[in-house]
Amino acid sequence: MIGVTAFVALLSVAAGLQFEQVFLREEPVKIIAHRAGGSLASENSLEGLEVAIEHGCYASEIDIHRTKDGYYVINHDDTFQRLTGVAKAPQDMTLEEIRQLRIKDTTGSGALLPVVTLEEMLDVIKGKEKLFIEMKGATADEQMVDDVVRMVREKGCEEDAVLISLQYKVIDYAETKYPEFETGTLFFAGIGDVTRLNCDLLIMEEEFASDERILQVHNAGKQAIVWTVNHEAGMYRFLDSQVDGVITDEIELAEKVQKRLDERTDLKIMQDKISGIY
Repeated sequence: MIGVTAFVALLSVAAGLQFEQVFLREEPVKIIAHRAGGSLASENSLEGLEVAIEHGCYASEIDIHRTKDGYYVINHDDTFQRLTGVAKAPQDMTLEEIRQLRIKDTTGSGALLPVVTLEEMLDVIKGKEKLFIEMKGATADEQMVDDVVRMVREKGCEEDAVLISLQYKVIDYAETKYPEFETGTLFFAGIGDVTRLNCDLLIMEEEFASDERILQVHNAGKQAIVWTVNHEAGMYRFLDSQVDGVITDEIELAEKVQKRLDERTDLKIMQDKISGIY
């Protein structure tokens, strides 16, 4: 530790006025609330969006499916079984049928909430935060992309929407046909050169978000997003790294860790960077 401190002292003299360029980010890592509001509100709810906005999150991530009659509703799973007890898929139900369902509040409050639509969520976030719209399940296809783009345009939310999916062919289509929209591919363990994927954001699990991969992503002119970061060690690692954003359920933990990072002295920042403490 003595050696590290001495080295840091010498480096601080050498760095001089270059400290900010060498050791600090131009802006904090973006916080993206998982399933609308993370653990602070019921998943994929309008209340979740409001909470994320109140906390100043850069964006909220949500999950959409197409109904039997062509509407788009918010639900993470392939069916409504977990949250409503009804083991039916969105594509097998009409919007009117889905409107009769009641979701158990995932915060444990006991409240029963309705399934909401993409249009309702766009109304909440417009001009306030971005919405990462994950196109999911059996209905994630070119029609979904076309429909979502149309709805986003009708709501005037072009600057607020990011189209993402685990299904690369869907994102490839979106980026090719609508290059003016931000697009992102989620992946578990990219094999080969993932930077060649046709999209703006590469959204990777934290286990695969090495410094080398992040650098490759940036060198390819894309953004590197990490998901789902919910523990303190991961927060310290990624909020003090070169990633562009983290998706998390733990918004308040992210705020606490960011505050601690911001309160460090210049010497402590250099020590952390050099020793790789996080």
